[in-house]
Amino acid sequence: MSPRTARGDDARRGVAPGTVLSAVVVILLLIACPLVVRGAVRSQYPWAADTVAVMLLAVVAAAVLPGAWRLRGCLGILALAAGMIAAGGGAALPYLPPVAVNLALAGLFGVTLRAGSESMISRFARLERGTLEPDLERYCRALTWIWTLFFVVMAALSAVLAALPDSTAWQWFSALGNWLCVAALFAGEWVYRRLRFAHYRHGSPLRLLALIRAKWRA
Repeated sequence: MSPRTARGDDARRGVAPGTVLSAVVVILLLIACPLVVRGAVRSQYPWAADTVAVMLLAVVAAAVLPGAWRLRGCLGILALAAGMIAAGGGAALPYLPPVAVNLALAGLFGVTLRAGSESMISRFARLERGTLEPDLERYCRALTWIWTLFFVVMAALSAVLAALPDSTAWQWFSALGNWLCVAALFAGEWVYRRLRFAHYRHGSPLRLLALIRAKWRA
């Protein structure tokens, strides 16, 4: 079977229900966490905010990290939380998940930009296309830079808003604004790519997410 035929068969299979379900669960957790944290901080049980933050980070790590990193990621989160509490920084712990998630994503994308490494977006593109043309290779590397810087900016904004006396802005940015920005960049890039590289075949965003998930979870 040729690579083109195999890719065509993949495209006809559609998106696995598990892909959509896991994505929905993670998104709902990320949206719900700031709302629950703000309520717990204001309640008579502020320790509940720390518990929610640690549990969210552990669940997200287990859901999105590659197989070899899941256990290490969860243990690292527990160690970080224990260290912050022991050092007297427990009050900042509830505000950590949005910053940590964005910085982790920035690190995962950024580390692939080292000289001699294939960029993260190039790896994703090869999952869909099999081979990658030189102009698409250059575009994917530039796009990896954009995503890396984007996640750094999202982390910085979340940290700045968390430091404000009123946590309302942090709550809504972390629950909705951050992820609406992610969706806007993802959708906008897909539309731009179809126009900029109209002479190439492009799969649907959901199909690409399914391929990424299958590779990422392997």
